[in-house]
Amino acid sequence: MVGIGKTTIAEVVYKRFCIEFEGCCFLSNVLIVLDDVNHRQQLKAFAGNHDWFGLGSRIIITTRDKSLLTKRKVDAISKVNELVRDKSLMLLCQHAFEHECPTEGFVKLCVDSLHYTKGIPLALKVLGSFLYCRSKAEWESGLEKLKVFPNKEIQDVLRISFDGLDDNEKD
Repeated sequence: MVGIGKTTIAEVVYKRFCIEFEGCCFLSNVLIVLDDVNHRQQLKAFAGNHDWFGLGSRIIITTRDKSLLTKRKVDAISKVNELVRDKSLMLLCQHAFEHECPTEGFVKLCVDSLHYTKGIPLALKVLGSFLYCRSKAEWESGLEKLKVFPNKEIQDVLRISFDGLDDNEKD
């Protein structure tokens, strides 16, 4: 029944209990981000039907499993590609030097290190953070060690990315 006070009661209850939760919101026209979805049940529970949310609402879903999106008949799917060389270099430098360009004397080392991360942003951040505030000699030594003993954190990132590829892309 319109105007009976459902929204008013919901607002009172919301205000009363929201301080007890880490995060909360009162929804009408919403933007929802569902990150790293890997099970169909997650989508059904949090974004079951298009009509669950108000007009103009948007739901952004990140997943490594494109079939979850195609089976749910989402409105649009965008693929995120690896970063191109220039963007990779910029991201590496932001984490290694806290600015977008290599420090003088480190250009070749930065460029040489890009092949190791394969344009994967998280791998670039991990490597840049690993090399942060290190001397040129430490960079050289560190990069040589990575050729023999790969950094576990970077390898984990690359493995997850590789495992998410379909069989054609793996070849």
